[in-house]
Amino acid sequence: RVGTLNLASGRDAGGRPLDDAGLRAAVADLDVDVLAVQEVDAGQPRSHGADQAAALGAALGADWRMAATVAGTPDPFRSWRPLDAELRGPGEEARGPVYGIALLSRRPVRRWS
Repeated sequence: RVGTLNLASGRDAGGRPLDDAGLRAAVADLDVDVLAVQEVDAGQPRSHGADQAAALGAALGADWRMAATVAGTPDPFRSWRPLDAELRGPGEEARGPVYGIALLSRRPVRRWS
C-alpha cells in the first residue's frame, strides 16, 4: 500500500505546528507500506526545530530518506536558496534549516538515490 501526505510544515487544522508526538499520532494509524510526504521541515523555527521526517519514520517503524530541496527559513522568503541534491536518512543530521520531501518505507529498500 502506498500513500501520500502534504504535511504543510506539520501544522494542525488551526495552523499551529505539531510537536513530534503530534506528528507521530497523525500517521500512527496509517496502514501503508510506503508514504511519500511533501512540505517536510527539518530544523525550521516555524516547526520548533523538529526533524519531521525522523518523527514520521519512527511512528511508522519505517526506513526513511528526506530530500531537502530548499535551505533557509521561511521568513523572510528571500533567505531561501535551492540546494544541490541532499539525501539523508536515520542518524544523519540536517544541515541547517531545510524544507523538502520525504519517502518512508516499511518494506526493505535495497538502495536509495
